[in-house]
Amino acid sequence: MYSLKYVLVGIVFATCSLLADGAENVVSKDILSIAHPKANQVMSPGQQVVVHYTIHGTPKNGASQNERTNYPDSLDMILRWTDKKNKTIEFLALNGLNTDPYVDLVKNQDYNHRWKLPNCHFFRRYLPTEWSFSLIFQSQYREILPVALPINGTKNHAAVVPLGPEQSDIIVSIYVQFNTTLMNDPHHKGC
Repeated sequence: MYSLKYVLVGIVFATCSLLADGAENVVSKDILSIAHPKANQVMSPGQQVVVHYTIHGTPKNGASQNERTNYPDSLDMILRWTDKKNKTIEFLALNGLNTDPYVDLVKNQDYNHRWKLPNCHFFRRYLPTEWSFSLIFQSQYREILPVALPINGTKNHAAVVPLGPEQSDIIVSIYVQFNTTLMNDPHHKGC
């Protein structure tokens, strides 16, 4: 009986290993896409930016039964700027954005949010001629909760059952148009 316990433990770990290996092949397409802002879009300091993204659904006839989409719990947007020496600074611009898919996953779900680009004072300090700017969209996932599996009638043992792959970061480079000649004019308070 004692050896049977070890055999069952081995079976559970082997099953979890197979699930983990299969998770890499679960869903290869992106879970979300960013429609706006577009890459290399020209923006001005203080501009209102519409953030438009889509959470992709899985049509019933387009996915096999083995596929499990690992939808993120939320989405964060980070403003990152990098100088010519690769010094990087960033701040969290938007966080906790909704990533709920459409009911029954039958079609895509679109979301819109508004965000205001920093004002002229920010871009006087970080001149667009010396820094490059980008918006990083990071999917946020909670920890994977272990699943309790009974082994030989003893206490339950927890095993992690993996979901599909996580959505990787999406980077959207932006170009900030900043008029430096107006900075030298003492009568002009804008940029």
